[in-house]
Amino acid sequence: MKKIMAIFLGSILCLPSTALAGTRIAGEALNTDIRAYIDEIPIRSYNIGGKTGIVAEDLRDYGFEVIWYPDLRELIVAQSDSAGTGSGYVFEETTEPVGSHAAYVYETDIVTYVGGRQVEAFNIGGETVIYVDDMEAFGDVEWDEANREVHFTAKTPWEIDLSDGIIYAEHQQQYPYIDPIDGFSAEFIKNENGQWDVTETNLGHLSWIRLSFDKRYGGLQLGFSMVAYHMMADAEFSSLCTDMCTISYEGSRWKDSAELAREHTKIYINDELMYITDVRMGKGNNHQDYYFVLDKDIQMDDINKITVECWL
Repeated sequence: MKKIMAIFLGSILCLPSTALAGTRIAGEALNTDIRAYIDEIPIRSYNIGGKTGIVAEDLRDYGFEVIWYPDLRELIVAQSDSAGTGSGYVFEETTEPVGSHAAYVYETDIVTYVGGRQVEAFNIGGETVIYVDDMEAFGDVEWDEANREVHFTAKTPWEIDLSDGIIYAEHQQQYPYIDPIDGFSAEFIKNENGQWDVTETNLGHLSWIRLSFDKRYGGLQLGFSMVAYHMMADAEFSSLCTDMCTISYEGSRWKDSAELAREHTKIYINDELMYITDVRMGKGNNHQDYYFVLDKDIQMDDINKITVECWL
């Protein structure tokens, strides 16, 4: 009996720490010839179920913040203002057959968020592994079949505030306006000083208008805000704005199609008509916000003209 007990205890001591913590094996990582890059800097990776996994903690060396909350058992991956230099990892040719066992993959109770979204995560050797595809929250993930490589390229969020030079609605005004509108239009042209010259109709009924890019919220989007007191006067127009929304401010989907928005709203960038994929509602103190998500990949410096038409 003592001999059996000794063998049992010895087998427990040989288990990895994750197994001692009550974690179950979820699968296995396989040896792979695929090379992964973060902004063209090599990063170590695993093949998990045919997908490429990377170690979340490694991303600290690649221009990201990786924050661990032990009390909540949560791991947060967010973009950082610092430039990534990499961990010094160098690709090495595997001596094991591609597709052979490399390591066991364990389940984890750590809740992992990438760009504000909860993602699937695993434990390998006490480290948190996520799929490289989930990095699309911050940029583009592209597969190079010919070279057996996967590349993540970050896209930094940016914003163009188009409110400069326009007298916009004041939040502190505590009365309804008596001149309702049935919509607004504006043409913004960048001048030689990098500022925006504006020709507009009814733009003063908004509290702000901006063009921005952020992968976390769908990419390129034009947003504007209406003060509550304007909404009281512009009841029919503000009702249209709400009806055009396909996504609530909580993130739930209201409608499958933005057809109503495409019918009543035209947005042009450099004279090219943008395709509206969604309209997301936002909210704040005494105002209602609307964000028109556009199917376009463009850099801020390449934008010279923005035209918006939104009418009943």
